[in-house]
Amino acid sequence: MKHPMKSILIVLFILLSLDGISQAGSEILLFDLKVKKNTITISNPINITNHPGYDNQPGFNRIDPVLYYSFFNEDGREDIKSYNYETHETTSITHTTYREYSPTHTPDNDYLSCIIQRDNGAQDLGKYPLAGGDPYVIIDNMTVGYHVWADNSHLAMFILGEPNTLHYLKLPTKEDTVLAQNIGRSLHQIPNERGISFIQKPQVPIGKSKNLIRKRWL
Repeated sequence: MKHPMKSILIVLFILLSLDGISQAGSEILLFDLKVKKNTITISNPINITNHPGYDNQPGFNRIDPVLYYSFFNEDGREDIKSYNYETHETTSITHTTYREYSPTHTPDNDYLSCIIQRDNGAQDLGKYPLAGGDPYVIIDNMTVGYHVWADNSHLAMFILGEPNTLHYLKLPTKEDTVLAQNIGRSLHQIPNERGISFIQKPQVPIGKSKNLIRKRWL
């Protein structure tokens, strides 16, 4: 059942310099967002992490009043937690020997896809069942930095390299196409479209570089 909301919710990733601690930490704050004509207001900030370590990469559930984020556990590894913004409950989703980043609710609503970083430096793309269980590995032959779903069968990935490249993967056939090179880290699904947006860095002299946002229809 789709969750009704009286107002839109936004989340901010806040970097903090913690007093008495040499390394920086971060917190994730949740706000109510209201848009009335040309006026945008945010209110009711809630620190949903309140954790001395590094909390980052929040992403919303597509249906339920839940968002997911990565956090450093007591072993110094990144796991995934969820926060229910109706009940204010926090739940651990993973607690593994790996490091999980960029939790993303999949279009079929059954999984949480994420980057799985191995101790040997590999960065695979996998997905965990929301109902619990072991991950299913989608990509294990490239170093995946970020990803975004266009729909349940198509996704785009930021692949680390020299240069960084944007790959478009058709899951039914495993067809992999390089769409662009020298891209930025920001990948997003275009609302109500089967497409994604990404940042293309033009080849210009150092000191004059500007990021251009382009759309790519899939």
